[in-house]
Amino acid sequence: MKRNNLIYIGAAALMLGGCTNDSLLGEPGNDNSSKVTLTLKAGYADTPATRTDIDGTSAVWSKQDQIGIFTTVSKAPELFRLSEGAGTKSAKFEGTVAAENGDMLCALYPYREDPYELDIDPKAAKIYFNPQTQEGFGDKARKHLGKFDYMAAPPVTFTDGKVSSTLSFSHLATLMEFSFSLPDNVKLRFLTLSTSTAKLYDQGVVDLTATKPTASKWGTATRTLSMGFDNCNVQADEKVTAYMMMLPHDLTSDKITFYISGELADGTPVTYAAVKNRGTKFEAGKRYHTDLTGFTRLDTKFDMVYVPGGSLNICALAQSEDADIQAIVDKDYKVDSFWIGRTEVTNSQFCDFLNDRNAGDVQLMAWLASNAAFYFEAPEWLQIERKNGRWVPKEGNINDGNGGHITGSYADYPMIGVTPQGANAYNFYLVEQWLGYPDQGSDSILPSELQWEYAATGSEWNPRALSDLFPGGNDMDEVSWHAWNCESAGSSCIKTGLPNHEGVLVMSEKGGTHPVAGKKPNFLGIFDMAGNVGEICADWYSETSYPCGQSLNPKCTDMSLAEDFYGEECRSLRGGSWALFPQYGLTYSRDFIVATYSTDNSGFRALIPLKR
Repeated sequence: MKRNNLIYIGAAALMLGGCTNDSLLGEPGNDNSSKVTLTLKAGYADTPATRTDIDGTSAVWSKQDQIGIFTTVSKAPELFRLSEGAGTKSAKFEGTVAAENGDMLCALYPYREDPYELDIDPKAAKIYFNPQTQEGFGDKARKHLGKFDYMAAPPVTFTDGKVSSTLSFSHLATLMEFSFSLPDNVKLRFLTLSTSTAKLYDQGVVDLTATKPTASKWGTATRTLSMGFDNCNVQADEKVTAYMMMLPHDLTSDKITFYISGELADGTPVTYAAVKNRGTKFEAGKRYHTDLTGFTRLDTKFDMVYVPGGSLNICALAQSEDADIQAIVDKDYKVDSFWIGRTEVTNSQFCDFLNDRNAGDVQLMAWLASNAAFYFEAPEWLQIERKNGRWVPKEGNINDGNGGHITGSYADYPMIGVTPQGANAYNFYLVEQWLGYPDQGSDSILPSELQWEYAATGSEWNPRALSDLFPGGNDMDEVSWHAWNCESAGSSCIKTGLPNHEGVLVMSEKGGTHPVAGKKPNFLGIFDMAGNVGEICADWYSETSYPCGQSLNPKCTDMSLAEDFYGEECRSLRGGSWALFPQYGLTYSRDFIVATYSTDNSGFRALIPLKR
């Protein structure tokens, strides 16, 4: 998800198709500008070539078509609209572009305005193929997806009000069709292709001034390529066809796993998987159809939400004063798909883990330590306890909202008092239960900071990802339990000092954690990513080395880079908490926790990676 997207287009190294050689006429204008009328002819002899008639063998233009025209000195494309020739292979496009004798004119189709009002460099137009969203199925979906059926043309010379030759458009992408059925009635959200190694690209650079505009400077190779769905309800056993435009890939030697995620009628998240043992070499300008069979429902043994991998804009960097901030934001950071807990891990769930693991005293010291070793005497505020040899959620004071309290169970409250080691041990346990083994080569299986932020913003498919300050919206009270609203009905009454609106610590006996899923979820249906408890991440916390190194699934695994606090290294903490100012719950806010400590306002969230 890139804040500074320039143009969303698809690209491929192999360019197919061509046009006739009819000349293009133009009329000179004033002030070094010319109103140029372009007459285009497009024809493709052997490839499905058109946006409106995907099965046809020759390109025809549609009345809504428009193209962007660059010059070599342009700062942005100029819009040219179709004026004549809809439904035919010949058409006129009219628009105004500032051009002088000898200028080179380059064309891009379909034209999309720069969504963030940034300058566009026509010499290196950045290409972002995702996100793709399909609306419904059948012809409606195919036409809706058509806007991703991109073409581009080599430059032509502008001289004395005319251009030297026809604009010759070529396809840059591959059309995929996937037919499948599911065993349940499902509202679909995402479809993902996953390979065992990182070789899928969704980004490249096309030099529109080249004599043959081919893709180069490929982005980051990933394991997964995803698309989103809007208004896609599927009935059990109903056969439907989904469409995806993708860059060309050679997957002939790969086993491909397809994941389909969605929601059941009651809102429960669900994910299905099917395996295709042999892939295909996908080429530009061609159409591929695959019947997918054998989709089975995956049991994560935990309430998880599927997060489709993709590009991300690291919003936390927007707060930095680093001179190289733009270079970092421009970098092609990617995350592969993963599952993340729909809620923070609760006291009840952590008790189940402790009992199943039959945790001994040494483990408990590492997993449930506070600021100093408590020698098996847990802090008063810990909301779990041992009874008759088993761990159970405590019964304790719960704010009744009328100035008093009632006694109730903390079973559904987020687990507090857990160290980063304890949180990591729980997630390894969860992955072993589901996958049968931990993720290969992983020293920590908690969400990385980048995975956390990507999930918090709702992935690149969230249309409000760059405008929502908090996960789920801009109203902090709608999405978050924080220091200014935590003294409300349902709070667990942890005695502590809370910062008021002036920043003064005021002692409270009514504020504390609240049951999970009590606030509005974000775009992906994830609860409490702002407030309630701060969430421990996998990364060693560093101010100067964030994000850390790699472009794919960035994570700081080098303890030597970690900030030192009280003589110990720190892990990253995200999302704010009930005891902090609400701004700590902003999607990009960063915090930390000493690696061996625990607090009454920090917890964690489960994570399951894709099986390799």
